[in-house]
Amino acid sequence: MLSAQLKQELSNVNLTEGEIADIRAKYKRANIDLDKLQNVTKLQNERNFIDATLALTEEGSREEFYAKQAQLEVMKELELAQAEQNESQKAKIISEYARKNQDLLKQYNRKVAEDAINLQITAGNSLISQLQL
Repeated sequence: MLSAQLKQELSNVNLTEGEIADIRAKYKRANIDLDKLQNVTKLQNERNFIDATLALTEEGSREEFYAKQAQLEVMKELELAQAEQNESQKAKIISEYARKNQDLLKQYNRKVAEDAINLQITAGNSLISQLQL
């Protein structure tokens, strides 16, 4: 669609080289904006899918952990896509999400360790009960 409009505008034989360059730059910016919009829409759709997946997972499960990791990744990509071309802002976003991912991993590992300890306690209590009989 944009390429057809570009061809139509460039078909004017009375255009100067400067006007031609301006038209091409305008359509190049429009294509970049369109690509960015499509990427953001795709990422938002992925986030919606992950949110739906999270609603169906068991709390504390490995599936929930993986879905939360994917959710963080998509949220990071969305922020990066909307960060304009500011490299320091992008580095800050990447660092922030690396920290969030580390926190999520620590939380998950803590939960797994607690579950393992509770399982051992339950097994020990069961064994003690059997021995008392």
